Amino acid sequence: MLDHQYRGGSRAFERYAPISSVLRIAPEGLVLGAGTVLLPADAPRRLQSPKGCAARLLTLLSAAYGRAVPAAVLGNIERAARAWNQGDDCLAYIHLAHARLGELPYPHDAARRLLIVDAFLKAGGSPRTVFNGLKLDAPYIDALEKEYNPAEARVPAGSGKPSGEWTHDGGAAKPPVPSFAPGAASWLDTLTPSAALSLGRYAASVLTGVGGAAAVFGLLFIPSPNDIHVEGEVQGIPGLRYSWNRDEGLLHFTYDSGDGEQRTFAAYVDGDTFRNEQGRVIGRLLSDGGVLIDSAVASPDLVKDDMPRLCPIPGPDKPNMRGREYENYVKLFVNPPPNTTPSGIGFQLPNPEAPGTVVHYDDCRLTTGMMAEAKGPGYDGLLAASKPGPVPEWTTVIREWWAESGRQVAASDGRPIRWYFADLAVAQFARQLFDSDLDGVRQRIEVVFLPWSKRGQ
Repeated sequence: MLDHQYRGGSRAFERYAPISSVLRIAPEGLVLGAGTVLLPADAPRRLQSPKGCAARLLTLLSAAYGRAVPAAVLGNIERAARAWNQGDDCLAYIHLAHARLGELPYPHDAARRLLIVDAFLKAGGSPRTVFNGLKLDAPYIDALEKEYNPAEARVPAGSGKPSGEWTHDGGAAKPPVPSFAPGAASWLDTLTPSAALSLGRYAASVLTGVGGAAAVFGLLFIPSPNDIHVEGEVQGIPGLRYSWNRDEGLLHFTYDSGDGEQRTFAAYVDGDTFRNEQGRVIGRLLSDGGVLIDSAVASPDLVKDDMPRLCPIPGPDKPNMRGREYENYVKLFVNPPPNTTPSGIGFQLPNPEAPGTVVHYDDCRLTTGMMAEAKGPGYDGLLAASKPGPVPEWTTVIREWWAESGRQVAASDGRPIRWYFADLAVAQFARQLFDSDLDGVRQRIEVVFLPWSKRGQ
């Protein structure tokens, strides 16, 4: 199934990412598996240096190959990047061949592991967690942990430098101590049981191989336990421990503060929701026995805003949105299974033009941070009716798209934005509309024609 991407008369094709079983250099950087970018490119023929991201590189390569990849391959990748930047493609691939990594064993399984581990690291997971989860013994893990410091200051997005990378200015902060202050009710309370379960499975797919409780996308996820009472540490937030008693319906979190004082936070089950001691909804009990807790509502200090995150925290999608079926179809292309965003879940970013409000997006690609918007069938009739002269309904649509596209660009913080259309003529019209922006703001939105097929859904 091909979809045709139109911009300035050019045509490209997008399908489920083909599996690359060996390292290759693409416009976006050094890639492996289903298009996972191991080493980004800052510009055409300008690969970044592996220095400063050795922990991420070795963790991803080890996850893909199912073994602890030796640290010596970093030198080969460094030399390959240098040769590529100098225009010597042949020498670049010779250096990659000297890394002696070979082809991926069981490429599809390896590519899936790579996607999941990449998303886990971008959500703040540690290399040690990945190596332990995959049962890989890496002698350099201690050195990796020192480099990969989730509390260290990072280059902010939109600064003109690669965002999310660790800095080395000594400005690292200590892990936050949760205050467990009560907040407003969580958006999780608005989800239907099936939507909440889909969100839990989505978190579980990203965290495959971690085991136990973990923090991901602003959520604390506890998988369905086999025992009545389970307890342990929450991966991703050092020092945070949990105790979940299904029989009593009580969930406890504890944290040892720097002065030795132990802080405690409790929540109880009320139907299929979790409430704090003030009665506010802070999470959901899933139908399969798993638990989702909204970190920001349980305690704002549990949300580590300095974590490298390409995609914002997911939340409820726009209400009364038409074209939900087409949006769900588009999500299969934005994040192929098993990491497909659930129906009814979208992504939001703060609206810089209206403080206190958010800008909605239908989806976000976990591997790149690309924000996606889906426009389903039905607009072609309005467009055709406007050929002799604009009809009021089509004029309203144009105004809505102009305002929505402006908000999305303003809130994107430099992230790429892609609008998907089910109708070719409408996609071409949208391209012309965005290109007519004299300020050039909307011209950076990529327009993609993705014909809708219900077959195989």
